[in-house]
This record gives sequence, structure tokens and C-alpha cells, in this order.
Amino acid sequence: MESRFKEIKKRLKAELIRPFLSLKDVKDKEAILVFSEPRGGSTWLLELLSTIPQSATLFEPLHSNYGLFLNDERYEWGIYPNPEFKNDHMHKEWTDLLSGNLINGYVVSRSEVIDYINADKLIIKFIMGTPFLPWVSNNLDLKYKPIYLMRHPLAVAKSTLENLYKRGEKVLIDHKWVPEGANFDLYNKNKDIFDEKRPILHHLIGRWCVNNYFAIQESKNNEVIKVHYEDLLLHPNTVITNIFKIWEMEIPNALFEKVNIPSSSDFRKDFRTDKNDQLKKWFIGFSQTELMEMEEILKRFEIDVYSMFDILPTIPSNSLILKKKSV
Repeated sequence: MESRFKEIKKRLKAELIRPFLSLKDVKDKEAILVFSEPRGGSTWLLELLSTIPQSATLFEPLHSNYGLFLNDERYEWGIYPNPEFKNDHMHKEWTDLLSGNLINGYVVSRSEVIDYINADKLIIKFIMGTPFLPWVSNNLDLKYKPIYLMRHPLAVAKSTLENLYKRGEKVLIDHKWVPEGANFDLYNKNKDIFDEKRPILHHLIGRWCVNNYFAIQESKNNEVIKVHYEDLLLHPNTVITNIFKIWEMEIPNALFEKVNIPSSSDFRKDFRTDKNDQLKKWFIGFSQTELMEMEEILKRFEIDVYSMFDILPTIPSNSLILKKKSV
């Protein structure tokens, strides 16, 4: 009964907000986009960016269970649209999304009603939408370059397992593992990684590689802002300053007041105050053999921005100049 009441409340909120967004004529070109994997730090970054004056957030519009395009095969997991593919219908869908003309109760759940009433731009974060990033950056005319937020695949996999899939002693998998379209060929060449006899961590690392393969290959520095979660965690002021400098936007004072507050997605409430410990915690307890097996998955996908033997990225973010030292 309580969950049904919450669902009705969300729907009413969306219906209340919809006419305001339509009447305000929110500019799709001024939307701020964040692309990341689940457990990749995107909720934390969204909460920081939500301090931008006269902004409101849209939360995970491509979510497989609660998003805007449920049961639409064009937006199934792992879909990778060719960046050169011109499609007027899809272009219209995305401009409607970026201007707030496509919403539901879930995507407007993270900002207050007053924020949407006052908003002149939307901040939108996508999980499981990284394969769309090359198409978005190539086909949409955006004032602010999208953020491509990457986090170490082992940290993403272990955090996903611990926070989303474990229920007591059981592990529940609720995502479709076989992607569609161009990503299917990528998956098919490496489908043994997803064999039920392989550890679930291998599945999750394989999914990270499939989702990020084309984005890493095709997203150039002049199209997106590449940010590593590790850089953002260890050097938040530097990273944030560089992002806003690229956007030519003034940094809101309230943002820096929130950088040390854990994300609302810290479900287990185990965020470490020592940031080095926070990064290390996902790498504890693995043998050399286990790390070698996971490293082999990265090599098969030609992923060289991370290594299983270093908790920091091996290649600096394109948009940032930060010295790399192993922690």
C-alpha cells in the first residue's frame, strides 16, 4: 500500500511539473549531460551539479525498469547507434528529452517541484546509456560538452554486486546480458566471459567493457569531457574547476560545500572518510591469479585506460592534467 502511494505521488508530481517545463521553453541545447555506468559515481556528480542556479535534474531516463523508453527495442541494453546514423524521429525524441518534454515520475524524482518551475536548464544523468554517447555528441548541438564519467571496472563490478545484486546470501541478476545491434558482435566474440560458470564479477566487468568500448574509441576530447571518478574523488576542486572552465560557466559556491558529502546512492553507508581507503576497498582480497583473469578481460576488449593492478586510471582524463601515482 505504501509503495503504491509513493508511485501515485511520483505520477502526480510529474503531471504538475510537465506544463511548467513546456511553458518555460527550456532549451534542449543548454542541457548538461552526464554518462556513466551504474555505480560509477554519476549520482554524486549529479548532486554536485544540481547546485547550478536555475537548474533541475532528470534522473536516468534510459533506466531499464523505470526509464522513458521501456520495451522499445531501440533503447534495449547495449544498443550502440552508429554516430553517423541520421534519424529525425530519434533526434526529436532526444531534443524533447533534453528540453523536459519527455518525463515521468521516476526521472523527476531527484529535484523539488520549485526547481523545475524555476529551471532554465536541465542536468541529466544516464546510466547504461554510454553506448549512445558517440551518437549524442555527433548529432546533438549542445552548448555544454557532455561529461563522460569513467570508474575502474573492478570497482564498478564489485560495488554493483555488493549494493545491487546481493540479497543476504543470494545474488540476483535483473539485467539483460546480451546486447543488441553493433554491440552484439562485440559481445559474441567474447561471450564465454558471460558463461554461467564464470564468476559474476567477470560478467560485470565484461558488461563494462561492452558498454564503454565504442565510447572510449570514438569520443574525442573536443566532443566530450572525459572525467575519471578517481580523479574527481581525489582532486575534486581541480576537476570541477576544469569542467566549469570548459563550459565557460561560473562555479556555484554551494557546489564546493557538497564535495565531501557522500552520495545518496551510498546504500550501505560505508563511504570512507579517507579517500585512498575508499578507492582501495574494492580491491581487497583478490589473488594474483584472479587479478590476471580479470586483466585478460580488459585486454580482450583493448581497454587500456584501466588495469587490474592499479586502482588509478593508467591514462589521465583528456580534459585534465593530473599526475598519476599509484595509491
